[in-house]
Amino acid sequence: AGHLKLVFDVNGQFLANAMRMEYADLSETIKAAITTNYAGYTARRKSEVFTLADGSRQYKVFLFLGTTRISVVMNEEGIVVCEQ
Repeated sequence: AGHLKLVFDVNGQFLANAMRMEYADLSETIKAAITTNYAGYTARRKSEVFTLADGSRQYKVFLFLGTTRISVVMNEEGIVVCEQ
């Protein structure tokens, strides 16, 4: 198993735990959303899965295109929650 990270807000409230996982092991929903929304980008081999305090999951995928590098967080339905 990989390393487990715990995520808290500034007040110490538990937000989520995060674990690394292989991009190949992500759901087809997530991979299809990446392919559709980020055409031309290549996903790095490692991704992260966040299990939020309410039990839902979000997935962080690291993408690159030439020298451009971004990370995208999606919910279980493949909807982008955050892009950096």
